[in-house]
Amino acid sequence: MGRRNKRIRWSQKNDGDLLANLDFIINNILDETCRYGTTEDVLRNLEFELPEPRRTQEQIDRRLNKLWENYSTSSESWSTYEAIYRYGTQILEGLPSSLKDQVEVELGILKANQRLKAVDTPRKTRSASRNLPTESSCANDFRVASSERTPFKSQRKHRGQSPEHSPPKRIKQEPIPNKHFLRKVDPTARIPREKQFRRAARTTRSTPTKSAPILSGPPSLTITPARGNYRGTTLGEIQYPEAGSPSLLYTDKFKGKPTFDYNDANSTMRISNTKTFTQGDETLLDLFNDIEFFRGKLSNLEKMDKHMVENMRVQQGVQAKSLPGIVEERNKTIAELKQRLNDQAFAQQLLRKENGKKELPNRNRIKSSYEDMRKNIMGLSVFGDIYYYTADEISLYNYIDLTALKNRALGDSLQSPLQDDVSRSLDVWIQSLTGAAVCEWVFKESYQCIAMMNTPLLDGYRRSLSTICSMEVLQTVDSVAHQFVVDNHHFKEVFLPRTAKKLARRLLHVFDPLVKGKYSVGEEDLEQELDSIFRSALEIKTLGMTANHILELIWPSRSTIFDRNSMTEEPLGRNRDSCNDPEKVAKKVLLTLVPGLRAYSYDRQVVDYCNFTSGEEKGLDHGDLIAHALVTT
Repeated sequence: MGRRNKRIRWSQKNDGDLLANLDFIINNILDETCRYGTTEDVLRNLEFELPEPRRTQEQIDRRLNKLWENYSTSSESWSTYEAIYRYGTQILEGLPSSLKDQVEVELGILKANQRLKAVDTPRKTRSASRNLPTESSCANDFRVASSERTPFKSQRKHRGQSPEHSPPKRIKQEPIPNKHFLRKVDPTARIPREKQFRRAARTTRSTPTKSAPILSGPPSLTITPARGNYRGTTLGEIQYPEAGSPSLLYTDKFKGKPTFDYNDANSTMRISNTKTFTQGDETLLDLFNDIEFFRGKLSNLEKMDKHMVENMRVQQGVQAKSLPGIVEERNKTIAELKQRLNDQAFAQQLLRKENGKKELPNRNRIKSSYEDMRKNIMGLSVFGDIYYYTADEISLYNYIDLTALKNRALGDSLQSPLQDDVSRSLDVWIQSLTGAAVCEWVFKESYQCIAMMNTPLLDGYRRSLSTICSMEVLQTVDSVAHQFVVDNHHFKEVFLPRTAKKLARRLLHVFDPLVKGKYSVGEEDLEQELDSIFRSALEIKTLGMTANHILELIWPSRSTIFDRNSMTEEPLGRNRDSCNDPEKVAKKVLLTLVPGLRAYSYDRQVVDYCNFTSGEEKGLDHGDLIAHALVTT
């Protein structure tokens, strides 16, 4: 069996290392080339620089694409994920705070390591004038200017005699006096007095002046100061220069001039007979001072880096401990402010509520619900063929509900208004019975849910309020409390639909003996139409109950004279003679299909769950007509 590829998992630490190295590489490329690097260059550097476990360039590219999709902004210049190879984490503004802190810490560590690596790397020569020749030219009888050596004979043959290959002019050969100086010097040997004077004179003549310092002379020039200047000096005694020093790279320990002792085999330097160093590209003085300078810088950088990491950890620990407490306090503050807003909204409703002296506040909503109810009642159609029932036939069905509805529709008449009119079907009779059911079962009945039931506790609240405030405040509080119940989700989505469905089934049972087996539509469709009618009627009842008004039903009885101020006629297509002109003969109501509504201003102590006039109220002014009653004549 082949080996399955192990799924690559990226932890938060891996993501932090990836983003920190991405920013580090992008900044380095910008510093070196002054422009953004290509995607291939960045991926190649990331593959090399990322710590264990190692990732391929494809895996890194897929992970960066995933991070860009999760945390990128919607800027036009950053519309593709390849912009992350130019801008780095700058375009990932949606990064979590914990991941941002981790990236900053890792980026600081990478920069500190880069500085330490630069310190450990050998420095290039600062000036060619301080270079010493790698091979001693003292074995010859002459010196070459600027460390230039004379070519060998084999090299001269190939150069020719052209001006560009002509050999350079030689400096005048001067023999080096006292060749015994180039030998190793024994510090314990005794020097004759005469030679001591000669050496002192030689030292005096070769001492450099201020205008001609020692380091600006030819490299082959040898100066021999007294060894006593560096007696007992070791490498450990060199100190880091103070801020007031004129040079940051040179210390006071090496302001003197070292002694160069050459032999024929190897070029070596000795200081105080304690250390021996191989001669390199730079002078010993520069090397010593540079080493100690960079050692001091390295020590300071290590201390700064350690201090920075410790501070970062301390800050993260403090934030981790204090953040839950801060969040909890903010949540408490938000909850308190929300409660205050709710209290203010409640108080504002109390202050705006008045004792019903103005227009009905829910008039437009009541009228809208009435129009829906009227449209649904007039859309009822249950019978296709024309068939008529007389009042005697209807009375055969001795049901209580049917009898009550028949009395509401026909009043005291014993004759059906439909039996002599061939243009009218049973639909008109069904519509009139539906309107009567709305009046009897909704508008005339008390209407309250469980949340509105009277309890001893509610009665106690009412009595307490009546003792501490005026009657107007008690009325307002009771009305607003019921309004909160009405606006509740349970009341709108559960109680109203459930009550409307019960009433629709009740009316459907009343219709069953009349139209059984004669439906032009399905029984379920008829039940849905009746459900919509009763729901609109319940909404009208609810809106009128919470207002400081009282409603009046307009239901003209049969044979009532038609009044255009409170009634509207539904044309049924009956042929009329000229003698039936409305200007000559007064119209009379045949059937009422949809009841009308009128509102009156009325002061009451508490909410009335019926909210429709019973005829015994006194002090009712001129009412506000909301809807005309729909009748047939």
